[in-house]
This record gives sequence, structure tokens and C-alpha cells, in this order.
Amino acid sequence: IGVTAILTLLTPLAAKGGIGLLIAVRIIEGVFEGVTFPCIHAVWSRWAPPTERSRMASIAFAGNYAGTVVSMPLSGIFANAYGWESVFYIFGVVGCIWFVAWMFFIKTSPEVDHWISPKEKEFILGSLGRTEGVKEKIKHPWRGILTSAAVWALVASHFSENWGFYTLLTQLPTFLKDTMHFQLEKTGFISA
Repeated sequence: IGVTAILTLLTPLAAKGGIGLLIAVRIIEGVFEGVTFPCIHAVWSRWAPPTERSRMASIAFAGNYAGTVVSMPLSGIFANAYGWESVFYIFGVVGCIWFVAWMFFIKTSPEVDHWISPKEKEFILGSLGRTEGVKEKIKHPWRGILTSAAVWALVASHFSENWGFYTLLTQLPTFLKDTMHFQLEKTGFISA
């Protein structure tokens, strides 16, 4: 999150440096942002009791889409009032604040967190079971995974959904402004 926030802050400068630099910055940002969803599962595995994981996942993934719904209108307002660069500066600063707060408040496991009560810590650890010291090496069936029709169906489905979602997310405001002649501020609200 910290790296993506810094790269978001640098995006306007990269754009002024040329298309190659802009693409490089955005690709690097995507690489760092791409690990967010897989990493959140590791957080849940250490913090969420099994009976609460589905709820936590639903809230987190819904938050991703809710953030898009909130940020699109705000982006239109910021860009219209302060210029397109302001969108990257404002959201970059918000990302930096989020990162600092995360590093301060979120701990790797309940054992090392001094913010939670002993009762809550015992509840979480009791529901998860103690796994420290387990050094069992797991053999993953990679061949079976990579040759599974069900896995490739999920990959195709996820790719298609993301392609449609991110194409609309990135191209709809431009289409509404350039082709339909909407005001920039309104395109954010409509896109959301």
C-alpha cells in the first residue's frame, strides 16, 4: 500500500516525463497493488476465526467496490476544481495516511498485538488453534491445478470480469466527456 501510494503521488510527474515513464510507473504500481488480495487472505488466516472469515471477506471485497463508487465522483470533483493532477495527489496522500495507520495499528498476529484485550486474544487464538512451531512441508499438486478445467474456467471468468470492470472504470469517464460532452464533474458521478 505504501509503494502504491508513493507511485500514485508520482504519477503526474511521470506523465510529464513522457508516456514510457508513465507506463512504467503504472505497471510497477499494478505489480505492488496486485498482491493486496492474496495478502489479505494471510491476514485473515492469523486473525479471523473460521466462523467469521466469510463475513470478513465479504466486507473487505465489498469495500473495494464501495471505494470505487466513492472515489469516482470525488475524482470528477477534484479534477474539475483543481486539475487532473490533484486526483493523484489527494488519493496518494490518503494512501500514505492509510499505510502509516496500518503499520501503527495492525499487527501480524494476535500474539504480538497490544491493542486487543486478553479475552479477545484468547478467543481468536482458541478458535484458530496454535500453529507456531509447525514446520510441515506441504506438497502442492501443481500439475493437477494447472491442468484442471475448473481452474481455467475460474481464470477465464475472473479475467473477463476484471477486463469489463476496469475497461468501464477507466474508459467510461473519457467516453462521457469526449463523445457525450458531459462536464468532467458529472462523468465521475455517472461512472460511479
